[in-house]
Amino acid sequence: MKSYRARCLSVLVFACFTGSVAARGQVGDFDIPTSLTDKLRRIEFWGTNYWVHEAQEASDGIPLLDLKERPLGITLSRKDWCFGALEGTVRIGAKTFNFAGTGKTKQVDCSTFFTPEVGFSRFTPARGPLGDGIQGFVLVPYRTLATDPSFLSPGTVVYIPAAVGSRLPGGKSHDGYFFVGDRGGAVKGNHIDFFNGEELSSFPFVLSRPKPLFVAYVIENTAIIQKLTREHTRSKLAVQ
Repeated sequence: MKSYRARCLSVLVFACFTGSVAARGQVGDFDIPTSLTDKLRRIEFWGTNYWVHEAQEASDGIPLLDLKERPLGITLSRKDWCFGALEGTVRIGAKTFNFAGTGKTKQVDCSTFFTPEVGFSRFTPARGPLGDGIQGFVLVPYRTLATDPSFLSPGTVVYIPAAVGSRLPGGKSHDGYFFVGDRGGAVKGNHIDFFNGEELSSFPFVLSRPKPLFVAYVIENTAIIQKLTREHTRSKLAVQ
């Protein structure tokens, strides 16, 4: 589940590549044909990015704790602990941990790195190789969206024309379809957060500011909804 991701838009530098996005992790199939009708709900939105924070274990570092204040067997430098808490997902080697909630006491002071208060964060092991969203969904690079549930509810599929043709790893091109599988504490109203896997790179239209707005359509095609739901309910995607 997303925690503090996107609360600090001016703190992190987003690398944006016109017409293309890059990632080290493998991605799934992006070959769904366009399926639009005049009856589909049309929405306007603005976007930000979030990703997995890659970290190295520090033997004399700060432990990740669960909600019962028990050590999870991983210790990180203060910087890695703070940025893992900010993104809500941190990966150390083959182990991935997600934000689980907040504890009663502040464990780490992260004010050296950014303004958002993340020092109360607690963690849990993730099922998905790149972390978990909400309602049992796993995060899928360049497919998963985090939204305000009052704007787009979990399990919703949207089609974003501006994403069509964006180049993905392996030479694939994005088909424009996305799945709401996560939510964020700072994602409100028509703000949509795009999950980029391990990279900071973004779609060209994701500008991390409220204007201009971009168009999306809420998909009603059962086959498309089922396909993207399956992608988000199993740890399907391998990572390098």
